[in-house]
Amino acid sequence: MSGGELPESYGTQRMFLAARDPHWLYASWDIPVEQQRENNSRSRDGHMLLRVFAEDEEKSAVPEIHLHPESRNWFVNVPRAGTHYRAEVGYYSPAGEWSAVSASQSTFSPPDTPSNEVAAEFATIPPEVTFQEVVEMVQEFVTQNEPLLEAVVRANEAARASESPAQPRANGEQISAHTFESGAQHAGATRRQHDETPTGRRNPPQPKSIDDRNAVVGRGE
Repeated sequence: MSGGELPESYGTQRMFLAARDPHWLYASWDIPVEQQRENNSRSRDGHMLLRVFAEDEEKSAVPEIHLHPESRNWFVNVPRAGTHYRAEVGYYSPAGEWSAVSASQSTFSPPDTPSNEVAAEFATIPPEVTFQEVVEMVQEFVTQNEPLLEAVVRANEAARASESPAQPRANGEQISAHTFESGAQHAGATRRQHDETPTGRRNPPQPKSIDDRNAVVGRGE
């Protein structure tokens, strides 16, 4: 390997699983080449297998996938959208016993139907607060596959509930209350900006008929 090339493996022996879309998952595993060859030699099939499970079910969600001996990643078609999946790679011994090599954390495949939620949420993070600070602030509040905005809101609410009026927060220690201004204020300001003409006047109402258009022309608008 030359100085500018990335290693084939970092040797972490970790497995990563992510949803590409509602019915496709992407799985990858970081297993050293030598170890993968050893696993292949121990396998009764001559290679490792990939298993995918839905939710907390013990039965595989899809048939076991026989991997190429040199494979380090795989796309998996799954039957159910809006479902938590987890995966593992391993092999069967000559005696038929399963030996897991690496397992992933759970991932969530998005729904394949339109959402019933149509509300819009707006939030403003002060410019002096970096994204890394936001992430660190809400890490303890983040649950699996929860949107970051929801975690930020919960972290802010918890911080306000834990402090007393006599002990205000120092600037920058927490995201202030004005961070989460209402969507109505934001949308209202946007509407006012677009509703005004460059001269400061509101746009005249659009005529609904030929007579109305004639009336507008007659007024010299």
